[in-house]
Amino acid sequence: MSMHGHPDRAKLLGSEWKCACGAVHSVPVRKVLIGAGVISELSAVVREAAGGGPVLLISDGTTRDIAGANAARMLASSGLKVRELVVPGEGPVVDDKTAASVIDNCGGESLFVSCGSGTVTDLTKYAAFTKGRPFVAVATAPSMNGYASGIVALTEKGLKRTVPAAPPLAVICDLDILCNAPMGMIRAGLGDVISKPCSMADWKLESLVKGGVFCPLPFELIADLESVYLKDSKLIAKREPKIIGALTTALVYSGISMVVAGSSSPASGGEHLISHTLDMRSAMTGKSHDLHGSQVGVATIVTSRLYEKVLSTDPDRLDWAKIWEHHRRDVSPQIIDYWGRLAPSVMREFERKRMPLKEKEAELEGIVERWDEIVDELKVFLRPSADIKRILTEAGAKTHYTDIGAGREDFRAAVLMARTMRSRYTILDLAYDLNLLEDFINDQGDLF
Repeated sequence: MSMHGHPDRAKLLGSEWKCACGAVHSVPVRKVLIGAGVISELSAVVREAAGGGPVLLISDGTTRDIAGANAARMLASSGLKVRELVVPGEGPVVDDKTAASVIDNCGGESLFVSCGSGTVTDLTKYAAFTKGRPFVAVATAPSMNGYASGIVALTEKGLKRTVPAAPPLAVICDLDILCNAPMGMIRAGLGDVISKPCSMADWKLESLVKGGVFCPLPFELIADLESVYLKDSKLIAKREPKIIGALTTALVYSGISMVVAGSSSPASGGEHLISHTLDMRSAMTGKSHDLHGSQVGVATIVTSRLYEKVLSTDPDRLDWAKIWEHHRRDVSPQIIDYWGRLAPSVMREFERKRMPLKEKEAELEGIVERWDEIVDELKVFLRPSADIKRILTEAGAKTHYTDIGAGREDFRAAVLMARTMRSRYTILDLAYDLNLLEDFINDQGDLF
């Protein structure tokens, strides 16, 4: 039996509307099927989307064994012409080289089908967008929130960037498959989606400080689901279908929230920048890194604690002479030293938000004038850091930098430098602007 989600969520699928926030939102995703046995609906979904034309099914060595080969047989037995493309390598990644290889191996098929989790979905999504083809996503693990999004996290020349792509026409999440996914991937999904309060607060913060449209709908999309998988997070380790189903629905609609917003802002804030920084540094140093969602969960404990630190601060008690001295320092040498060969790319992104001192003074004066209003606006979205840590702990998920294989100095540096890799304004920037970030890193011994 399929769980097609909350009626309000289902109504958004395949629709376009003028929102109260002033923007016109559009969701190209037409179907979201989440439930036991829904893989049986794949042929009908694909036939409707492809019009009976040939299909390219993309998986990797692992996901082909889990579901890809069976999906190909199902499509072929329904009379569809199917070609399989298996992404080579042990643990392939979403980088420019792999993406180019996948694109080169795509043919003239009418529709692409991804069968996998984060890597396979992003590679298929990017290839489909580049080739101008629609695609359908078949999930193999509730490990990340990108199944239904319109973006891809692509590493180009070592720099992790968010690039546009087209969302799938449909997402199929069979709980018989997802409940049996590796437990580390399920817990990573919890780590990814538990960041939502912080990422929404960051989006609101950016709109208050820098201007721009903010819409509360992405927050509301999964609010009712949180009580299911957060209240009983310990049941995640028992692979309880109701909990895995709620988690999966939250992850899929978290992706749709990015489509609604037209950016990754509702589901990706400072905590995601920390994870991306760890990934990029790992690639530079040759060290391995953990699953994205696991890193995000650990980083969310940090950014939620940072929010508590910053929002409890009285700006009138800050040493403003030190703050202005802090802003007069040129951070370029620090960026060059930390990012090495990636520094030119990082600097181009960072320059988009770096401001002359006079402009920064005016911006901070405006923040201080509206401090109480800003605090009240942000608190609406936030969850106590102690609750986030407890929920992750009860699920058996990772909660500390040592759990994700990071060294103490590496993790401290990642938290300090993550703000430089994107033009986006997050709590990491506000803490830096008020000269609180380094003190926070030095003071929070249990985190660092």
